Amino acid sequence: MCVAVDCDVDADAWGYCHGHYQRLLRHGAVSEEPLRKPGRLCSVQDCPRPHKAKGYCATHYKRVLATGDPHSERPIRETTGEGSLSHGYLNVPVPREPGAMADFTPKGQRVEDVVAFSIEMLARFAPEIGSWAMSKTTAS
Repeated sequence: MCVAVDCDVDADAWGYCHGHYQRLLRHGAVSEEPLRKPGRLCSVQDCPRPHKAKGYCATHYKRVLATGDPHSERPIRETTGEGSLSHGYLNVPVPREPGAMADFTPKGQRVEDVVAFSIEMLARFAPEIGSWAMSKTTAS
C-alpha cells in the first residue's frame, strides 16, 4: 500500500502509488491534498457527468480534442444496450459472461456448418428472424 496519508492504492515505486510518486518527482514532496478533487462535474452548462480532463467530462473532452469546441448545444447520445439499427444492420449485444462465447464458434468451415451456426445465432439473439430462417431451411 502507498505510504501517503489516506491512500489505499498499491505501492508502485519507493513505497508510493503511481500518482504520489509522480507528484514526488515533479514537486519534490508529497502534499496532503488528494490526487483528485472529489465530486467535480463537467464545466459545460447543464452537463451532470463527472469531470474527466481539463474541466470536461469524457464526451465533451473528446469533442474539444477533435474540433476545439465542446459543442455544448449537441446532445450526448445515451446507449441503452438493447441493440440498434446501423446502416441497415441489426446490432444485437452479445452476453459477456465468462465462457459464454465458448459454444458460439462454428464446428468447421464447411458451408453447411457456417449456415447452421448462423441460423443458431439468429434463433438465439434475434428470435423473430431466427424462426423465419429455421422455417426456410426445413422447407427446402
